[in-house]
Amino acid sequence: MKLRHDRGQVHIVRRLAALLLEILAVFSLSATAFAMDAVEAELPVTVKGASCMVRLTPLDGAPTPETGEMELKGAGKFTLEFTEPGIYRYELAALPGQRQDVIYDTTVYQITVTVVTGEDGVLRTLISVSAGDEHKADEAVFENKLKPVNPDKPKTGDLSYPALWSAALLLSAAGLIAVLILLSRMTTAKSTKNL
Repeated sequence: MKLRHDRGQVHIVRRLAALLLEILAVFSLSATAFAMDAVEAELPVTVKGASCMVRLTPLDGAPTPETGEMELKGAGKFTLEFTEPGIYRYELAALPGQRQDVIYDTTVYQITVTVVTGEDGVLRTLISVSAGDEHKADEAVFENKLKPVNPDKPKTGDLSYPALWSAALLLSAAGLIAVLILLSRMTTAKSTKNL
């Protein structure tokens, strides 16, 4: 069996392939022309008390923040950038520091960023913060506390110095004995004089 090539059929196939390539090119150009601008979301974080490192960890393929860790005391923020709608999850935790006199906050916050396309075609974000057991938090706050200076000995505010008071007591007793001895001698000397 011989295959025959008809020049007309080959020409039609070539025209269809060229048309298909043009259609694909138009769709790829329009897809890039209508690509959404990236949207940034800011996650505020506050560290009260001693400073510490705070880490934001992306979960389930969420976009990685530009800065995933920062040393913080007071208010700060993580900036996240999103290019498409979706629900993105993160974990936010304070890392224990090296200071032995600080009790570091161990709260782990679950951060959910919901990215949607608005009616105007612009991406919008909504940030939800929760701390364990589905407890919703207004913001992520870590409270690091100083340990008591001497937990075995309660502070009473008494700043007396026992050694000083003991020395004063001994000096007073010695002075009293010296006065009594002198009085005794004086009375003895007077009574012998009167005889």
